[in-house]
Amino acid sequence: MTIEHRTFHNVEVRAGDTGPNGRPTVTLQAIKPYVVDDYGSVWMPDTFDTDVQGRMAADPDDTPALCWAHAWADPVGHGIDYTPTDDGPRLRFEFDEFDAVPRAKQADAQVRSRTIRDCSVGFSHTKRRDPTDEERAKWPGVTEVIYEAELDEVSLVLRGAVPGAKVLAVRSARSGEVVDLSAVEEIARRVVAGDIDQATADEMARLLSAPPEAPPAAAPAVEPDPDPEPPIDEAAAELVAEAEQILDRGR
Repeated sequence: MTIEHRTFHNVEVRAGDTGPNGRPTVTLQAIKPYVVDDYGSVWMPDTFDTDVQGRMAADPDDTPALCWAHAWADPVGHGIDYTPTDDGPRLRFEFDEFDAVPRAKQADAQVRSRTIRDCSVGFSHTKRRDPTDEERAKWPGVTEVIYEAELDEVSLVLRGAVPGAKVLAVRSARSGEVVDLSAVEEIARRVVAGDIDQATADEMARLLSAPPEAPPAAAPAVEPDPDPEPPIDEAAAELVAEAEQILDRGR
């Protein structure tokens, strides 16, 4: 299953009152319909309605998770309400217990301080169609209309933390090349942690979205290693190395 991610800016991300378990809540506008996004897509406001409402009808607890920067290992809350509107669905999430999940406490504080003002959706099993002539005239630059998809999770994201990665997707908005999502998340986490500055993040994002170099000539065949090293996330490792070089040059 391929999961795509899109970030919507200038949408509602609002701290709320307490939820059914007595913990703070946040209300999010999941999508921004009728606007051409960075991929030339226009979203219909009811894109997720069939999926989420169908799931909740069968099991009220089967709601999208609230995550931190699309880290599935770092959820911070769960959905408690889904309301369709003409401007896209409003989702209400209740944060997890702060003592058990410190990231949830951070997320709540930064939503309330307005440090976090954007959200991003993780979706799959997407249904798309070509725009009509009338839609092309109405929405210059549109290449597709997304009208149905499954909503897997919603994430709180920092506005502009990784320029060019406003859409946290499997392809680069700049070059169209495939981008390792874990590498994008690594940049965002290091910015949040203060390990790298904005200029370094800019440079790393540029490296991520640059077209790939021509492949080198094939090397002679070698015997397989009988005791290979375990695989590593090469994309993230290369990004960290690039960042360290950039930081060294700035010292």
